[in-house]
Amino acid sequence: MGEHARMQRSLTKLPGNPCVLVLCHPIKHATAKDQLLPRGGGAFLAEVDGNFTCWRNPSSGLVELHWAGKLRGPEFEQILFKMETFTTTELTDHKGRLLPTVRALHVGDAEEEARAEHASEEENKVVIAMLREPGISVARSRHDADGCPPLIRRTARTRSHNHKRARWTAS
Repeated sequence: MGEHARMQRSLTKLPGNPCVLVLCHPIKHATAKDQLLPRGGGAFLAEVDGNFTCWRNPSSGLVELHWAGKLRGPEFEQILFKMETFTTTELTDHKGRLLPTVRALHVGDAEEEARAEHASEEENKVVIAMLREPGISVARSRHDADGCPPLIRRTARTRSHNHKRARWTAS
């Protein structure tokens, strides 16, 4: 892997001194941001200037661009993006049907706070529905929570498990 990284580095010596980005996979089933290192790439990581990472935050749905493992250069705050699905007439199949694609849109601080607040409100709706009607199904609590997104279904399952252990009551 180190030899491959050195070969990639040689590309920076081309006319114009381009920046070279090399896409790598982390380990399978990474469960934390600090696991986003090139798979089997200790030697690779030693040869590069930085390991930029993208991590989708399950609670907000936002993608965080940051770094893990190594960064030669100044520290920076994470940069947040939301993924937006869209279609364009420039991308069609052989029958002329529009194909969806995805773009990343930068998220400012105000939007980040608003999304976090909305996610919290939706989680609270599910928990309240589950507390008011013990044994309620996740699907039903989701319906009672005004159609919250799939993320909340996972939250509801977790909260349901915690509810059974803690014996919460609605007030």
